[in-house]
Amino acid sequence: MSPLNANTSLYLLLKSSEHRAFIAEVAEQLCFGSPRLTETEFNFGRHTVELGMHEKRTGLICCGNYVSQGKPKAEVANPQLEQDIRSLVDPESEGRRMEHCVGSYIRTVQGGNYFVYHMESPESLTIGVRVRQGCITNYDQIEGVRNGRPTEEAKNKVLAWITAAVSKKTSFIA
Repeated sequence: MSPLNANTSLYLLLKSSEHRAFIAEVAEQLCFGSPRLTETEFNFGRHTVELGMHEKRTGLICCGNYVSQGKPKAEVANPQLEQDIRSLVDPESEGRRMEHCVGSYIRTVQGGNYFVYHMESPESLTIGVRVRQGCITNYDQIEGVRNGRPTEEAKNKVLAWITAAVSKKTSFIA
C-alpha cells in the first residue's frame, strides 16, 4: 500500500523510528530515494529522511537521548521552587497580608480565569496569573508587600516557574 493512499497526516501520530520509516518509504516510492527531493516535495527534514533510509537499509534503529538535550526543567534545576511557591491562596487574605489590592480579583478568581499564588522565599511575593481551561497562559503581576518590586533573584525564580507552567500546559496547583 502506497503511503499516500493512507491519510498522510497520520504520520504525525507515529513515534520516532516509525515516523522515520514512513518518511523513508515516501522517499523511496515517490522521490527516487532522494532525501533532497523528499525534503523539497514533502517538507520532511533531509537529515531525517537520510536517517530513516539508513535505519531501513541496516535494520538498526537510532535511539535518541532526548533527556540529555536542552535545559533541565525549572523544578529540576531548582528543587526548592515548587516549595517556595506554595499553593493557591485566597485573594482577600493575601491582599490583607501583603497590603495591596489583589483582593479585588476575587470574582475573576472565582470564575476560574485567574489564580493567585504566594511565594515565601527568597522574599514574600504575590503572583497573579491568567488561566485558560485550567492552565496558566501568562502572568499578570509579581508584587511584594504594598506593591513593592521583587528582587531580580525572586522575579527570575517566578518567571522560570511560569515559563515551565506555560510550556507544560499545567497550573502547578498544589
